[in-house]
This record gives sequence, C-alpha cells and structure tokens, in this order.
Amino acid sequence: MVEGWHPFMLGFAVYDPTDYIVTTTQITDSGLGYGAIWRGNPVNRARILSAIRNVNVVITQDKTKWSRCVVTETANKYHSGALGLTIPSGKTSVEWKANQPGRDKDGNIDNNPTAAGMSWFPGYAYDVETGVRVNIFFGENSFYNGAFFDNNIFPGSNTGNDMLFNPTNMVQARPPSGIPVFGAANLFLSAVLGGQHAIYVTNLPYDECASVKLKYAPTPAQAGFALFRDKNIMWSVMMNMEEGTSMLDNNLSAKTEGHVPPSDITFKLRVKTPYEVYTATDDNKAYPLYEFDLTGLAPSKEETTALESALDLMRVVPNPYYAYSQYEQNETQNIVKVTNIPAKCDIHIYGLDGRLIREFKIAQEYNAQIRNGIARVGAFGSGDIEAQITTSVDWDLKNSFGVPVSSGVYLIHVVVPGIGERVLKSFVINRALDAQRL
Repeated sequence: MVEGWHPFMLGFAVYDPTDYIVTTTQITDSGLGYGAIWRGNPVNRARILSAIRNVNVVITQDKTKWSRCVVTETANKYHSGALGLTIPSGKTSVEWKANQPGRDKDGNIDNNPTAAGMSWFPGYAYDVETGVRVNIFFGENSFYNGAFFDNNIFPGSNTGNDMLFNPTNMVQARPPSGIPVFGAANLFLSAVLGGQHAIYVTNLPYDECASVKLKYAPTPAQAGFALFRDKNIMWSVMMNMEEGTSMLDNNLSAKTEGHVPPSDITFKLRVKTPYEVYTATDDNKAYPLYEFDLTGLAPSKEETTALESALDLMRVVPNPYYAYSQYEQNETQNIVKVTNIPAKCDIHIYGLDGRLIREFKIAQEYNAQIRNGIARVGAFGSGDIEAQITTSVDWDLKNSFGVPVSSGVYLIHVVVPGIGERVLKSFVINRALDAQRL
C-alpha cells in the first residue's frame, strides 16, 4: 500500500501450473480463437514467464518525464455479450481507441490526426536490470462516462472515456436508498474501480508507443490480442485512488478529478529468476556482461571553483570546547583540531581584542614533485612507510610562548594562498593546569 494510491493487482498470475495465465482482460476465451494458445500449450506459458522482467513504474508530477502512449478499451465481453450493451467507444476489449481525439499533457483535446488515440501516462517505466526505459500505456472503461451513473450522485464514476489517466476513489457505485437498481447491468457496472484504468508495462524500448501502435495494425480488431500473445506485455495493474485522495488539476491546487498525481511514487514489480548462464553473443563466455560510461565524470585537479567551495568544509572541533576533548590522551593535554585544511595554508589564531595568539605555517609536500600529495609504501626501493599529508592541525590551547590561554572566544583565520580565506570561531572553556597530574 502506498499512501495516496490503492492498487488492485490484476496482472499476470499463474492460477494453476496446468491452467493458464490471465491478463486484466481475461483473454482466454477459446471462442475468440486465442484461448487454446494460453490454456493448453506449456511451451507458450514458459515463454511468457521468461519474458517478465524486474520493472520500476514511476508516477510523477513532473510532466517532462511523462510517457506518450496509446489508450485502450478495458470494457470486456461481459458488457457487450452477457448484458447486451454497446460499448460507448465503439471498441472491444484491449482494442486501441484510435477513433477518439488525443490529449496533450495539460489534458486538453488534441485534434491533430497524428494524436488520435494517444494520451500521456503521468510517469515512466524502466527495466531495473538493463536500465532501459520501456513503453507503458493505459486503458479505461468507456462505460464510466456519466451516462450510466450520475456523477453528482456517484462522484468519480465518469472518468472512463476521456482519454486521460485519471482513476478516482469510486470503488463501487452503490445506489442510496430511494434510488432504483437498474437491473443486472447496474449490478455488474457498479464495480467502478476508479474507472478501470489499467496500466500495461511492455518489454518494448520506449519510442512514444510507436512500436505498440504497430502491433495494432493493420487489423486492429485482432492485433490487440496479438500484443499480449507476443509476450510484449510484462505487467498489468488496475488502479484506483485511496479513499480521501484524488488526482489533481493542472495547477496542483485543488483535489479535483484532474489527471496529475497527488504525489511522486514508485512501484517495484519483481519476479524471482534463478541464476543461469545465458548464451547470447558469447562475448563474455555466456556470463553477464555490463558496460558503463564515465564520460564527463573524470575528476579535475586544482579546479578553482571546487577549491573555493572546499574552504566551507573547514571546521573547529570540538566547538565549543568544554575543558575536554576525545582527542586528548591524558589529563595534561588540551587539544582542539582545525580540520579539512589543505596541504599548504597559514593559520592565525586571534583573541577578540585582535591580539595574535598563535600561528601555524602548514607547508606539507614531498621532496619530489611527482609524489606531491601521495602516500607511498617502500617507494624507490626503501622499506619505510612515508608520511601522508594530513588534513588537520592540533591546537594545544596555548599561545606562542607556551602559556595556556584563558577561556573565551577565539577567531581562527585560515589563508590558502591563491585560493581564498576562511574565518572560524572557537569557544573555549579551559581548565586549570594540573602539572602534578592529581
């Protein structure tokens, strides 16, 4: 359960090892000519299961990430067959609603002929194993268009034929007392389920659903089923909103029956697969082979902007100093560290009256320039461990004459030649000197 969304998972599921796999449209009726393929052929079942991948579906308010997609009809044969009703869109189950004007990202009608049957899914999907973005599209049940159920009486029952992904929180239209029940049709149609907006995730690389549309041509009446039969659909889910939530309008300002998600969420669709050796190109002896590109990610050396921002990383620790720090080894020590300093810098510590208390000249480098800033073990034939450049300096809370400083506030001025400078404040509460370690 994700806050703000209530998914009803109706996707691929094996009801029985000897039976068949179903989708949201129940395309298993042998009367359609395809049932035998799903129900009776274990080879096809295995192929379908092998095509299912681990996928993330991201739903977002960011319209720049939305997916161009086709819209299909989710009304099924029970509406037109058992009830004898005519599907308002003029299509049958799974068919592409190519006869209806499309929509743009703002939900406006797009009368461009190339936009017919097209809309936008408010998000995207990608294969988590390959990183490839895939086509995703949705369907809607055109019976929920306001003609069968009055939206004033049953709010959220009229968004099933507007070419928008806008599921509502209307789960079932239950007539209140005094409202007649309109026979079997009303009983069957009462399961609104948010307008029956089904999401279909394919294994086809994202191309604004151009490859999906090709599956419907040239015989749209049957090619829709071929889309499922050809293993291009990996996952399917039907969604409705959680009670008390709704899609937002274009301005994201009110809880209306809009088409913008109320929040950004990610659905993780997973299937367990055994470890196997797959033979494809055999470039890596059939073992998994991955590639990555570091173009533009190479580190840059001595970049002024980065060096200036590094000045902000300097700290005085502990701060404040309450007569003790964990850096101290015994009761005679007082240690405050100035951290994240570069290899070369000048550190001056002042009192609030401007008097110089202490200074440190930091100039760390190796004798050979080629080895600057690098710690080496046994370099040039020696067995010695060479000192590594340190990134902090210890202040023992004494002045330049070795006298402990009094409690108070001190200003620490760090100057990095050629880069910049930073002023830090340190609050110190010193303790009385215990020379005899009592």
